[in-house]
Amino acid sequence: MKNLKQTGKRILCAVLLAVLLAVLLAGTAVPVVAQRGMTYVCMTQGLRIRRAAKSGSVIIGKMNKGQKALHLSSKNGWWRVRVAGGVVGYVWPSYLRKAGSSIYRKNAFYKVKSAATVRQAPRTVATKVGKLKKGKVVKLIGMQGSWGKVKAGGAKTGWVLLKKLAYYSG
Repeated sequence: MKNLKQTGKRILCAVLLAVLLAVLLAGTAVPVVAQRGMTYVCMTQGLRIRRAAKSGSVIIGKMNKGQKALHLSSKNGWWRVRVAGGVVGYVWPSYLRKAGSSIYRKNAFYKVKSAATVRQAPRTVATKVGKLKKGKVVKLIGMQGSWGKVKAGGAKTGWVLLKKLAYYSG
């Protein structure tokens, strides 16, 4: 009988502990598993984009509901993202969900953000066919994964990493 009482007390303690943890964690956001290079959609209006990965950091922009962002990296639970227009900063990921399409658009013009190697195919091991200097404007004519097929003056085409490009409005 004594063992039965002790077992009952242990079960009761375990249940109470589980309830207490559930109450304490109820306001905590469920973490989203990040995939670098994937596009995500903002699920709320006015999601703050911050300069650093902390809540007190300077706000450098805001995302609108439905706006897309490219995941670049993660730090302290925050995601570093790039949104259309080239703004790069940190957002809290619980307000994003995976999207089906990219923020890059075919037949749009982009400026090279930093020197980029142009390759024959969309792979880092593909043959190098040239280099693009920072500031060069190119036309995006195709996409595959994290690579973009660009046309840079005349008929020259090749593949570069999309993260090297920023939207160019003109």
